[in-house]
Amino acid sequence: AAQKELRKRGVYLASKKSLRTAAEGLIALAQNDKTAAVIELNCETDFVARNDIFQYL
Repeated sequence: AAQKELRKRGVYLASKKSLRTAAEGLIALAQNDKTAAVIELNCETDFVARNDIFQYL
């Protein structure tokens, strides 16, 4: 019963967070001789985007 209630609450909280806009972030480029990749990593705040750990990802 408790697991069911916790699961319901988790789904509810996740649905609330899914409506938020992740408008901040960064773009990274990785390349070698033959290929390249561009990666966009989004977050909700500029504080997170400037965080060293976030930038390391």
